[in-house]
Amino acid sequence: NIAASEGGAIFTSIDVLLADNQSACFFCDNAVTLTDQNRCKGGALRLERFNCLNNRGSVVFANNLAGEGGGISAIHHCSFSGNLGNIIFKNNKALRRSGGAMHSPTITLENNPGIISFHNNSSAVQGGACLCTNFTLRNNNHVYFTNNSSPQGGALFTNSNSQVRISADKGHVIFNNNCLLDTNREYRNSITL
Repeated sequence: NIAASEGGAIFTSIDVLLADNQSACFFCDNAVTLTDQNRCKGGALRLERFNCLNNRGSVVFANNLAGEGGGISAIHHCSFSGNLGNIIFKNNKALRRSGGAMHSPTITLENNPGIISFHNNSSAVQGGACLCTNFTLRNNNHVYFTNNSSPQGGALFTNSNSQVRISADKGHVIFNNNCLLDTNREYRNSITL
């Protein structure tokens, strides 16, 4: 799917609930093509709030492109909770601004028995995987942030007034091979606060 301005697959001014699905849900190969940086948001989803709850199948965001929020751009929050299937963000790109996989003021991933993976996402400015102000990661199975890149915050970028809560309660939380991209070289970096 391709959209001219916002939300390559879904653009809405209301909340979206993705819940209780027995099979996998895929948001793949979506794009927003507009060159206006202020309106080129949400390669797959552009919405108020996104709640992904209690899905038995995997939820996959892959190969999505936008100026900002390569996978998801939410005005208020993105929340993933109680998902038995895996949550995968792979190869999403914010080509002009921030949040390769997700761009939202608040991002919460908690109580998910499935594996969570942010792999090979990138952004042009901040947050190769995620850009947010408040980030909560707790009570999940294994979580992987791997091969994400950006000029600031290889995997995660938050501002100086942020709240970041990361807890490996039921599985590992692994940040590996995330990089800051400079014009002359790459630096290992996962989180910029």
